[in-house]
Amino acid sequence: MLLIEKVLLLKNSEIFGNCREADLVEIASICEETYIDKGITLFKKGDAGHCMYFIYKGSVSIHDRQHQLAELLENEIFGELSLLDSEARSAS
Repeated sequence: MLLIEKVLLLKNSEIFGNCREADLVEIASICEETYIDKGITLFKKGDAGHCMYFIYKGSVSIHDRQHQLAELLENEIFGELSLLDSEARSAS
């Protein structure tokens, strides 16, 4: 993904929508693309968190054991609380 595509993704997100373009460019420059196969668990409840995720394509299920808490779709984010506090992940 090009830097400009990352900037647009950030700008269209709820959390970064009001940021200045210069700040978005800086944030986008440290964003890493990761391709995850269907059915793979990114993290488990109780894991230490150190990053947040943007869904560029596809969907993500957020759950606590067998209970599904949310189904997130393209252009949504998750895991952002791990950047704000030192608590363990609250869901898988």
